[in-house]
Parts: sequence; C-alpha cells; structure tokens
Amino acid sequence: MRLRGQTLVRASVELVAGAPCASVRFDPAPGRWPRQAASDRLSLSGGAAALAVHHASGEASEPLRAVVRQAALWTAATDIVRLPDDGLRWDDPAWALGIWVAPRADARDQRPSARTAVELRRSTVGPVPRLVRDAASPVSLSLAVPALILAVAAEQTAEERTAVALTLEGVLGWDHHDIGLQPAQQAVAYALRYAAARLEEAGRPAPEALLEAIGAHRTVTPMAGGA
Repeated sequence: MRLRGQTLVRASVELVAGAPCASVRFDPAPGRWPRQAASDRLSLSGGAAALAVHHASGEASEPLRAVVRQAALWTAATDIVRLPDDGLRWDDPAWALGIWVAPRADARDQRPSARTAVELRRSTVGPVPRLVRDAASPVSLSLAVPALILAVAAEQTAEERTAVALTLEGVLGWDHHDIGLQPAQQAVAYALRYAAARLEEAGRPAPEALLEAIGAHRTVTPMAGGA
C-alpha cells in the first residue's frame, strides 16, 4: 500500500565535534533504490535548495541564495577531489570541509554533534521536500545544502550534474509569492522544467533522471507550469 506522507528517502548531514568532516547518509524507503535513485538525487538537490531559500526571510534570505548560487557553480564547473580514506571535497579553496557518503553502518560512526536532514515525502502532487533539523544542534543550511549537493554530485553523470546546476538556477528564479499548497515542492517542479527547457534551448537532451523527476512532480501553480 502506498501511503500519503510516507518518507521516500532521507538525506542526513551530520557533523562530529572536533572532526574536519561531515557525513552525508542516504536512507531510501525499502525497494525504492536503485531504480529511482537517480531521479531522487536530483529532487533532493533541488529540494534542499528550495527549502533553504524559501524558509529564509528578510536579511537571512540573501546569504542562503548566495550559497545556492555557489553550489550551482560548483556542480556545473568544479571537480570533486577524492580525499584519502574515501572522502570528497569541492576543488575550491572556499570549501575546506571533507564529506563522506556514509553507508547505513559505517565504522566512522560517532555520536554527531549536529544533524540536519532533508526528506522527500509522498504526496498527491509528488515528492515534497521537508526539512528535519536537530532541535538541540542543527547543521546550518549554509553548510548542509552544499554538502548534500556534493554527496549527490559524486554519484552523478556529467549530464546529471548539469541538470542539477540548472535546477538550482531555476529554484532561485521561482517566484516565492506564487505559492500553492506545497511551496517547496512547487519550486522544485518549476525548477526541473526550467532545467529541461534550458537544455532544449542548448540543443542538448535532458538526462533520463531529469525526465523521471519531472514526471513525478505535478504542478499546481501557474509559474510552475500548472493551469
């Protein structure tokens, strides 16, 4: 039985006190991956950006928008450095933190000092991004968003990374005043279609993961392509 509100996949970003690294862990619902892994990864990147941008307000908004812009540039044009012990980092002096994509049982596991997670939850309009922050000590969104996007990019093809970069660009261009029932989900729905349109303009085919993600995200607001 498919239940509305079911968590489809959760991506957790955890920091350990005193360690110059973070762990990113993906927990899909049983049986969902690997078949839907590629489209879920794209939706997670767009969803994390949408949550960061549209949850912020006032003076807090522009710094997070700048983080999303930088993440788009890194995703499109920056190499991923493989560190000793299987870590990852963006090849940019502005990003010094090592990231590990952690399996469910990792020898590196320790009690995290901070945790923030992004979930995709089932709804009638498609996967809805939801922010789950450790009430005592959340990871800041300025760190959690690019860390999650880095972990996703490490598993993507060059074409999928381009689609993510354009999706992040689309998130920044979505009018947050055009709000339907699920504003973050509608931002992602718009951004995915924006990415496909940009690729079409450039004469490049949309990767299958992008087409699958578009199919999963229904639109209900005019700017997202609805009626």
